[in-house]
Amino acid sequence: MIAEELLSWIYEFGDDFVMEAMKRALERGKFTFGYVKGILNAWVKQGIQSVETLKAKEIAMNNARRSNSNSQYRNARNQEVVPDWFLERKRKKRIHKQNVSEEDIVKMEEILKKYKN
Repeated sequence: MIAEELLSWIYEFGDDFVMEAMKRALERGKFTFGYVKGILNAWVKQGIQSVETLKAKEIAMNNARRSNSNSQYRNARNQEVVPDWFLERKRKKRIHKQNVSEEDIVKMEEILKKYKN
């Protein structure tokens, strides 16, 4: 019975396809043909009928997952709530930096040199 089903799957989809399902079952610690058959049926329902199609679909899914998780991270970071006082403080620092002249900077550097020595 199992041998006939196995041969049927191999005849319809090829031995590489069936071997890939068996390999994945073993990687998951499942040693029954029922599990292998479940993998094969799931692939067929998804329209996957070759190892090449399977690998291409897995790559596409992994890329979609990565880009989705990255975009979720970016969106969460962009939507961070910042208090008004923090923004005001940053604005004041920018204005303060703009008001400092070259002469003031030179004077401050001279004063710092005196204290360092």
